[in-house]
Amino acid sequence: MRFLIWPFLVLILLGIQSTWFRLFNSAQAPDLLLIFVLVYSLDAGGKNGAICGFCIGALQDILTLSLFGFHSITRLLVGLFVGASRGSVFKDRPTTFVMLVGITSIIIKVVYTIVLMLFNWEIFNISLLLVNSGKYILWNLLCALPVWFIYNVIKEWLWQKDNPYYHL
Repeated sequence: MRFLIWPFLVLILLGIQSTWFRLFNSAQAPDLLLIFVLVYSLDAGGKNGAICGFCIGALQDILTLSLFGFHSITRLLVGLFVGASRGSVFKDRPTTFVMLVGITSIIIKVVYTIVLMLFNWEIFNISLLLVNSGKYILWNLLCALPVWFIYNVIKEWLWQKDNPYYHL
């Protein structure tokens, strides 16, 4: 049961992320799966964060029409680095998590832009690129706290179910 809760949450987040355009009249959707990889990596560590990041990235690569392999590689690296640095980050503070989401979103957008420029050999409209990147980062920042809160509520509930001495 415990093992199935996290994939179920990932599928719910994927459903929300892919129907975001219908829920809100917006040209940019948040990357809820990236936010989940961040919160899971902070909790589970580098190895488990990298495995989670790669699986979620592979799922995004299969379902989206962007550069194949980009999500797998970037989510794997995010899970690995964030999970490895979890001892030096205040992982129980929501403000720290929101800052981590913002920094990671900026890095992901910069890397994505560089990769697109390398493969297309052209420079894009910078103002449009900045507007879309700003929307992406803003949506990720707004959705970071709800995902963090839901993850911690589920984690606490699972801990209560596994710990027989919780109610004593």
